[in-house]
Amino acid sequence: LQLRTHRRRRGILLAILCYPFQCLFPSEQLCRSFCFGAIDGMLTGAGILSACVGLGLVSQIISSVEESTSVKWIPIALTLSATFSDAICMAIGHVWSTHLDAGAAYAERKEELHNFQICRSDAKARLVDTLLMNGMLKIDAMCIADTLEGYPDMFVSALIGGGIGGLDSGDDGLGRAPRENAPLRQTEPSTSYGTGVAAQHSFKYESYSGSSDFCDDPDQKALSETLAASRLEGFFMMLSFSSFSVIPGLIYLLLSSMIHDAVYPGDRDNLVGLLTLGLTAGVMFVLGGWKSCFYSSGWSLFGLKNTGVLLVCVATAYSFGSLCSILIGS
Repeated sequence: LQLRTHRRRRGILLAILCYPFQCLFPSEQLCRSFCFGAIDGMLTGAGILSACVGLGLVSQIISSVEESTSVKWIPIALTLSATFSDAICMAIGHVWSTHLDAGAAYAERKEELHNFQICRSDAKARLVDTLLMNGMLKIDAMCIADTLEGYPDMFVSALIGGGIGGLDSGDDGLGRAPRENAPLRQTEPSTSYGTGVAAQHSFKYESYSGSSDFCDDPDQKALSETLAASRLEGFFMMLSFSSFSVIPGLIYLLLSSMIHDAVYPGDRDNLVGLLTLGLTAGVMFVLGGWKSCFYSSGWSLFGLKNTGVLLVCVATAYSFGSLCSILIGS
């Protein structure tokens, strides 16, 4: 009982901490895109900074802090230039992949509607076969096919996998979107720690009965809204990825300015690096807690996972940078 109460208190605390971030975004999908973009940006920025430290390019920063020089801004400028161009490519790739997936789903649905109007018996036979493969009795499958024959949009949704007979339990079982003004339903995005966030889409279309005008095409409306949402998600992803990538460099520069005269020069580089790693790991832990709001796991587990991935990224980048420095120097 005490453990359950403790978990409930941690869940309430996490919800309170995540609430201000969720209020900044009009939808959960935008909040999720921003969160994943921020995590990837932090990892990329930390990797670039670690590689610069391993190559010895950052050794001039601490020695030139007191001087009026722009050398100390080189790692930040390098990181921002690389990540901003990468973020633009991420956004374009996200919009383009969504356009291809949504266009293919739209074309498939229109083709099935056309085939349904031309040869209903063949379409009903294929629907019955689909339901039978999912474990439904033949008599029940035939009854469902006969019933849905009078509702073309529901019939096509069931035929292409819209929720009948256990095909997809994500909607209401009739191929209609469960949320208001949200014809597209998306599944959980993949937890990629690469240069971008990959999302697996499952397209759900509105019913014709949900349209205010029966002359309107709900499929075309769903396609337009999906593409518009993907453009907005790509923008938020690009913004968070490029902005959060400069945080490790800014922390390093700020700490080097603060302890420039407080520590012996021989220990300054190590101290600044360790403090930067610790603060960056703290930011990653908080982002991991925010990420847990979109899943059922605990916030501490996601925070530790993010921190572990950060340590692996930093160690790999620093080691490779040091190796390249030795090779170049030799």
